[in-house]
Amino acid sequence: MERAVVESEQCVCGSRGTLEVLGEVHRAYEHKMALLEARPGADKLQLQLDTFRCWVSDLVGQNTLLAHAVEALETEASSALLAERRRHSEKIHGLTKELQQYEQTIVRLRSEMPTNNHNISSKSTKDAEVMAGMCCTGKECGDWEPVRDPSTALEDVAKYQERMKKMEANLQVRPRYTKPGKSKSTF
Repeated sequence: MERAVVESEQCVCGSRGTLEVLGEVHRAYEHKMALLEARPGADKLQLQLDTFRCWVSDLVGQNTLLAHAVEALETEASSALLAERRRHSEKIHGLTKELQQYEQTIVRLRSEMPTNNHNISSKSTKDAEVMAGMCCTGKECGDWEPVRDPSTALEDVAKYQERMKKMEANLQVRPRYTKPGKSKSTF
């Protein structure tokens, strides 16, 4: 009996295709039945009956092999699908956690933002004075950034607040992932 191997996504027995081999088996039984039909004698019917039984037995064996092959393919496909769903679920879970962290960061940053302009101006002025005291000539510190005018800090805060509002709006616009059968979660 020849060993089946897979080549170029086609199962073959030796150098012949599987369907070709099955066709040859079918033709061999038909040829044997034709020879028995032409044969004279009393045991002709018994030989034909025995040949039909063998033929049916071979067909049942072929069907059994085909059924096992289909079951194996179904199991393999189901396992691959389940693994892919698991990977997808883990990815969604990771992205959801990341989204929650970003939302928490936004909330924290908003709570840390100064609420009045006077507070910002005094902090910026104090930072400028400290910086001026450390690097009055700019030569002592090497790379240095010039002291900024405190009035520009207010503009920076306004820009920052606008960016935060846009980020929050984007977070609220995007649909949130929910697992089937669960309600949408709030963060």
